[in-house]
Parts: sequence; structure tokens; C-alpha cells
Amino acid sequence: DAVVVCFDDPLVFTDNNLPTYISLNQSTVIENLSINTTVGSLSTSDVDNDTFSYTLVAGDGDTDNASFNINASNLQTSEIFNYEAKTVYSIRLRTTDNKGGIYEEVFTINVIDAYDTNTKIIISNTDFPDNLEAGNLIGLFSTADEDANDSYIYSIEGGDISAFTINDNQLLNTAAFDFETKSTYNISIKTVDASGAEFEKDFTINIANANDSPTDMQLNPGTVAENEATGAVVGTLSTTDEDSGDQFVYKLAAGDGQNDNSNFIIVDDEVKTLTTFDYETRQLYYINVQVNDGGGANYDELFPVQITDANDAPTSLALSNTEIAENENAGTEVATIITTDPDAGNAFSYELVSGTGSTDNDKFIIASDKLLTAESFDFESKQLYKIRIKTTDNGIPNKTFEQAFVITVTDANDTPED
Repeated sequence: DAVVVCFDDPLVFTDNNLPTYISLNQSTVIENLSINTTVGSLSTSDVDNDTFSYTLVAGDGDTDNASFNINASNLQTSEIFNYEAKTVYSIRLRTTDNKGGIYEEVFTINVIDAYDTNTKIIISNTDFPDNLEAGNLIGLFSTADEDANDSYIYSIEGGDISAFTINDNQLLNTAAFDFETKSTYNISIKTVDASGAEFEKDFTINIANANDSPTDMQLNPGTVAENEATGAVVGTLSTTDEDSGDQFVYKLAAGDGQNDNSNFIIVDDEVKTLTTFDYETRQLYYINVQVNDGGGANYDELFPVQITDANDAPTSLALSNTEIAENENAGTEVATIITTDPDAGNAFSYELVSGTGSTDNDKFIIASDKLLTAESFDFESKQLYKIRIKTTDNGIPNKTFEQAFVITVTDANDTPED
């Protein structure tokens, strides 16, 4: 009997067995490798002794097909992978035998972490004030590196090396900076990670101008003549300060040592007197002056104030005698005139002058320092004579003093007339 099989569609008879499995001998790739790096070699399981071609195809698991390519039987990269960005990739592969038989499979490709090259050095601060002593923190270094938890060593490789030092990741100054001397410093910093990878970068450290304290003060000339009226100028104050353009304010302040501040006052930048001084009593006074530079810094200094000698006016006149006997001849010496004057060594000239008590000036004459009679006196006619004498010293300028005196005529035995 014959068996007849009927089909709606035509039957195709073939001796080809389909592929059953795709093998990838390595499914990992190290990050940072160049494009077209081989990930692994592909092979196919098939009972037939066929040849195979491979393609990346759409379907489940094809998410990252674009990141790879096929070269013959090798799976290759189409980009440079970054472990820190993504570690797992999914692709869908098809194998096709030389008779048209196909098989597809999904693969997972894992990216392996590698040491990344340092790409940047960062410092937290590049501005630093002047006048701060050595050892102050300028800024903290950090390194841009995709490797998490990497460690770094920093060093100064060039530039103004002697002005800085590094402690761990801290940049410190080795001495106080002075803006007026130098306002910018350049250094080259190298970072080395745990793998030995290096990166170097230049930095500029800017010195900010902090307020400098005044360093000295002057009082010029710092003298005043005796006998000057209150308000006389002793001298002008000036200040030495590295900062240009500072506005200085002066005041008398308490301080160590002898202090005669109560005798003086400061008006703007001038020291003036609050009293009249006498050279013969005291020649040297001390004041303590404080200056503020307007930026919060003060400076104190003790100044001597020298009292200079000036010509003092005579203070009194005296006669060695104020009596004259009657009947003495004209030209008889009555007395020696004596001047009292604070200035030792002065010489004096004398004259009779008009004024209170000068009624009888014409009855006398002065020769040098002697008071002489200009006529003979008669006790019975008049006993008291009023004169006014002026003394003039030889100082510069000349100073004078006047005083009135009463000369008494004393009785003498008169010769009988008849």
C-alpha cells in the first residue's frame, strides 16, 4: 500500500542543522582602551561542519549594540569605555551559517576598572593677605581623577619654591609676604597618584594688600621757646607707613615713662602748648603720641620737647641807697642801680623816664649804673623827690622794666648865715 501525505504548503527538504550556541571567549574589557580593541573571539556550536558570520542585531538585550562592532569573528569596541561612568553593557549577537541557518544570543560585557590619568589639580584658594607669619594655610590641593579613593602626593616643582611649603595637601607660606615688595608668586605643582600617574599645573598666588602698621613717627622740630604764649606750635607730626594714602590721626596717649601730656594739645598734625614755659625752671618735657592709620593699626612713641632759652624781661629794679644829705654838691652819687633778671650774664643800661612817679626826674642824672644828683638839695625846702627809672637788658630782643622810687633828703647841720 502506498502512503500519500498532503500539505497545504510545499515542503522544503534540507540537510542543514541550525546553529545551537554562540561562544565569546572573553566578555570583559579594560576601561580607557582605544576604539577597535578586541573584546573576545566568537565561535558557534553546530553539528554541521559549517562556516559562520556574525552580526549585531536588534532584539531583546541589544541596548548597547552601538558600542561594539564585529570584525570577522572578533567582537571589538566602538568607543572608549569609562568604568566610572558605566560598568555593564548588553549586546545581541547573531551567528549565520553558510547555509542560511541562524541563531541569536544576548551577551553581557563587563568593563574592568583601570588607573585613570590625573586630569586636573585644583587649589581651594589663590588669594592670601600679606603680613601673616610663616606656616599659615593658603589653600588645599585636590586632584581631578575618575578613580574613587585614590591617594595623591603633591610637590612644588618650579617657580617661587622658597616662598612655600606643602604639608600633605596643604599649601603653606614659609615667611610673611609683603604686598609692597611683591604682589604675585608663581609655582608649579605636581600630583602623583597611587599608580604613579603624574600631572603638573602652574598656579599664581596673589598677595592681598593688608593694612600695614605704622613703623615710625617724627615730631619736627619738637622745640618751643620759653615765654611763648599758649597755643605756640611745638612741631609737626609725620608717620612712616608702608601703605601709601593712609590718613593718620594723632592723639596724646598714656604710656610708659615720664609724661607731660597735660601741658600740650594736638590739633590735626601739630603739637601745641597749653601753658607758658620757663627755660630757667625746666628745659625738657616728654609727651606720648599715638597715631592711628585709619585701618585699625596704632603706633605709639615718646617724644622729648625741648624748651629753648629766650631773653627774659628784667623783673625788678633796686637802689643801693635812697637817701641823700642836703647841701651835697651836684653830681654826688646817690646809689647804685641794681636789676633783677632771670637771664644770667645780661648787661643793663638805665635811664630816667616819664611816667607815674617821675615828677623830679630833672633833679637827678644817671651815669652807667649810678644815680647822681643834678643839684644840691635843701632839707628845709623839700625832703622827698620822686623819680622813675627804666632798665634795658642787652638780650635779643631787648627787654625793659620800669620802677618808681622816692629819694629822701636828710637834714644836715646848716652853717649860720649871720
